[in-house]
Amino acid sequence: MKLDMLLQAYSNVKLATREDNLRILEYFNQSQLNNAKDAVIYKRSDDFFSLLRARSENYLVLFIELKGEIKGMASMSYHQAYVDQKLTTVGYLGDLRISLDKRAIVIWRKFYQDFLKNSPNMKETQNCQHYYSALMNSNARSNNTLVEGKVEKVQYQLENAFTMVNVIGRYPYLPRQKEFHLKTGALSSIEMSFVEEIEGNRKFGLDWKNEYSYRLKHWQNFDESNFIKVYFEGELLAVTSFWDPSAHKTIQLNRISSSIKYVSSLLSHLPLFHFKKAPKPYSNLNIIYLNQINFKENLTSKEKEKILKNLFLYLLEHCKGSDSISYCNLDFENIENIGYPFFTEKLEMGIYSIKLNQEVDKLDKKKGQVNGPLSFDMQLV
Repeated sequence: MKLDMLLQAYSNVKLATREDNLRILEYFNQSQLNNAKDAVIYKRSDDFFSLLRARSENYLVLFIELKGEIKGMASMSYHQAYVDQKLTTVGYLGDLRISLDKRAIVIWRKFYQDFLKNSPNMKETQNCQHYYSALMNSNARSNNTLVEGKVEKVQYQLENAFTMVNVIGRYPYLPRQKEFHLKTGALSSIEMSFVEEIEGNRKFGLDWKNEYSYRLKHWQNFDESNFIKVYFEGELLAVTSFWDPSAHKTIQLNRISSSIKYVSSLLSHLPLFHFKKAPKPYSNLNIIYLNQINFKENLTSKEKEKILKNLFLYLLEHCKGSDSISYCNLDFENIENIGYPFFTEKLEMGIYSIKLNQEVDKLDKKKGQVNGPLSFDMQLV
């Protein structure tokens, strides 16, 4: 089946092209996700499709049009990844925005079912049958609609809970750290094999050789100097990278929490304290993402914690113009103590597999569930 055939049954659902860029941007930038603390506004570069190309060269953007106005949209990005240790096509569902319009909601729910049903047989989706997405725990509307099963026959199953950790400063007096050796630069063949083996054993793990070269080519402001390798006494313990994706996307806050305003006004002026000044509302945040860390197998949670804190210290020192260092702390890594010596803001989220007509386990939505090692990079969301 071709996507065109499915769209013929849904005259109000359109496949976006570059000619729709401005309209898509206007609709997307008007949307905002509210959490309990701050109103977070996700904005794209002047080229909406830029971030999608950073994810993959294979993507779709679909939108609902009623009386000449966009009333909903979503994107699907496709890449090769591991499921049960076999490479297959995996799709990430993102940028989901549906207006509070009864007709648009009905259209999307019906189309969503049919799209997932036919995806394994569509050339445009590369016959994808494995979809996943990331959702904020505090976004009540998304959780009510998607996680609670309000879209008939479409079920979201929690794969792994995670905490988005934003490091905004550190105390002046640091506890003694284990003497890790951090190297930057291109990955050697040994370091490449290290990452490939780890990714091959993770759900949605990356086809790393291809992903490595793809990122160097398609991520703006990113090159081999952005890779960090962590050694201890000559042994490779972890590989990661960092990135400023502001050429592709930006984040704004339309209000700042009172606690951050207070702490910022107090600590940003004190000597020895390394603390970022609170950003002004509606200003673009300069965020450096510490990308997924591939840890050596069998490291303890305490050893991972020490490595992570060393990486935070490194980035705070080398990326002084940033407003925060952001890291996606997946529950399966079992790193619990990300606090002192850092000032942090945290946001609880989850990664969900999207299933159609399948039974899923009843989950504890509050605590989340750990289903095992999983590969995920928040900087591309």
